[in-house]
Amino acid sequence: MTGGLALAGLATACAKKKKDALPARATMASLVASLKKTNEEISVIQAVENLLVRPQSRVSFALVDKAGTKRFSGGRVQVYWSAVDSTAAAHGPITAEYHGEGLGDKGIYVARIDIDHAADWNVLVAGNPGGATGEVWGGAAYPAVAHVKGPAPGAKAISVATPTVDDHRGVEPYCTDVPPCSMHKTSLDVALANGRPTVFIIGTPRFCQSRVCGPVVRVIQTVSADFADRVNFVHAEVYKDDKNAPADLVNGFAPAAKAWSLEEEPVTYWIKPDNTVTERIVGPTDVAEVRSLTQALLG
Repeated sequence: MTGGLALAGLATACAKKKKDALPARATMASLVASLKKTNEEISVIQAVENLLVRPQSRVSFALVDKAGTKRFSGGRVQVYWSAVDSTAAAHGPITAEYHGEGLGDKGIYVARIDIDHAADWNVLVAGNPGGATGEVWGGAAYPAVAHVKGPAPGAKAISVATPTVDDHRGVEPYCTDVPPCSMHKTSLDVALANGRPTVFIIGTPRFCQSRVCGPVVRVIQTVSADFADRVNFVHAEVYKDDKNAPADLVNGFAPAAKAWSLEEEPVTYWIKPDNTVTERIVGPTDVAEVRSLTQALLG
């Protein structure tokens, strides 16, 4: 696990003063050539380390200026993608939505793209995000993987006891948010057996290297208030205590992090009553996205 995997990896981009039509069925190379002619450079920051091979795979990113001092939000942003091959036709465009509610300065753009095989994939961003002076474009390379160590969408959730307010189960502190979050009323193993859907997050607000665990825990806690009588919400810390965290990434793991083979954090799972995982999000997610995915669990 690398802890702060969210917001890792930079790729450059450009902004142009006048919008040009993009060639139909263009290759990624021709799109770049078309967009590159009269542009001012900005950067694309990858908000996940890799993508999952699946239809509607979630790709997320932030957009900042070249100096890294100005972060863009909102506006109109479209996404093209292709496997790393300059001669392959680009897929898209599709619209990327900005998600920032409850995340403060950690807001991101999110798009759902179809990834059909494990490879490195180029993602091209083009549009006019809020705060930009004109049209922008940028590129980033995302590795796509067919499998992750922990449960992926379609797999079954792993039943494991997690700390509650009444029983910390040897994890101290049981929650490093200040004050402790409200999602420690029920242990995960109990939640998975009570017939309700479950939203489960593993993350450590105090020791999170990406600095997004705290905001995401609070986002999910905010949404939990609207679903408390229908959905279980469970938070588990990454480390079993604060003595070796975050240096000891293996022996210092809490039981849930070990059982779920944690590689990245924060990571949030949406789980149906039959314990099938429907979604897995690494890194930032905002109130609107969490609410939508949680509502989908209820049908």
